[in-house]
Amino acid sequence: MRFTDLGVARLKPQKKRFMRTEGNGLYLQVLPGGTKKWVHFHRGNKQQWISLGYFPNMDVTEARKRNEEAAKFVTTDTTGQALNFNSTMEDLFKEWFGNAKDKKGKPWSAAYKRNVQYIFDATVLPLLGEKRLRDITKADIRVLLQNKEKSKPGQAREIYKRLSRIFNYAAQQDYIEVSPMANLEPIGTTNVKDRHLSQEEIKTFLESLPDSDMVPKTACALEIILRTGQRSGEVLGATKSEIQGDWWVIPGRRTKNNLEQRVPLTKTIKALFGEANQHGLFFPSPRDEEKPMSPLALSKALRRSLTGGEKKPNDNKITIPIKPTFSPHDLRRTCATGLGSMQYSIEVIAAVLNHKPRTVTGIHYMLHQYDKEKQKALLAWDRKLQRIITGDSNGKVVNIK
Repeated sequence: MRFTDLGVARLKPQKKRFMRTEGNGLYLQVLPGGTKKWVHFHRGNKQQWISLGYFPNMDVTEARKRNEEAAKFVTTDTTGQALNFNSTMEDLFKEWFGNAKDKKGKPWSAAYKRNVQYIFDATVLPLLGEKRLRDITKADIRVLLQNKEKSKPGQAREIYKRLSRIFNYAAQQDYIEVSPMANLEPIGTTNVKDRHLSQEEIKTFLESLPDSDMVPKTACALEIILRTGQRSGEVLGATKSEIQGDWWVIPGRRTKNNLEQRVPLTKTIKALFGEANQHGLFFPSPRDEEKPMSPLALSKALRRSLTGGEKKPNDNKITIPIKPTFSPHDLRRTCATGLGSMQYSIEVIAAVLNHKPRTVTGIHYMLHQYDKEKQKALLAWDRKLQRIITGDSNGKVVNIK
């Protein structure tokens, strides 16, 4: 196709990103959120994708001009250059995104990378992508964040956090002398979540799971989160070797705080784990049985089923009749809330949830002294859940200490 400003403006986004070209290496990339990005593709000993700018800030005429300049550049220099004081925001993002690691020093998960890529593609790069790092000011960032705050305050705070990290990275690498976000007050609101299921919702949830349209293993994983209070990634990654008698021992390499977690198993929880596959996984991915199901897939499965109990067309199965929706993490919070309602101490609840203590002494104490307390707490929680299901005494349980 031959690009025209009107034709590019009329291109509608699709569920997946797609590209159009008029030849000569000039491509237009259209992202699901509607962002339209000009790129130059160079074929040769070293194939390169070079970002040119964003439409409509850069029109077709200017994109062709930049495309010709890029073609000359890669023809004479295919070695690439390290970032420097003249580099752009997009140059910085590419390097930071490619090298980014979490607090444990591990590479980001695929789901997290998609989230970060979406935020920058849809919000940051169209406005700041072409700007040189040395020219980006605190005022530029404040305007960006304040505009986002008007429509999505929670997302504005997430963008604030991402930008703080990327500019701190640039300062550490000496690409800039100081972050333009230094002394910039946080913009946007933090979504403080306190959603937990009521006793009535717990009853509905547990009764509806067997008849829902979820894969049975997915339903079992969700119930394990509710009954144990463990994180979804830890449940989904459980292996046969981690089940040791009446304990599920999660190694530190699989926990959020790098601390080994010992989870007492009731008969109900053992039954929910079921049989592991030939690779030792209880909850394998449907796409690759050698890998565990992803937490994102679990969240999607739950979200699809929370549509108010309506029957699906040509299907006798019903969805879970609970509104508003909740997440797998809210099941973990429900477990903690339930233990609190039975008067268990903060220390015991923290041990069940594997929250990291503030002191080294506390870590040692929690690892080696709370097994009995955790057993009593989860056994009491198991009994309370059973009474909630049967409607006996409104789910009241005597605290066993």
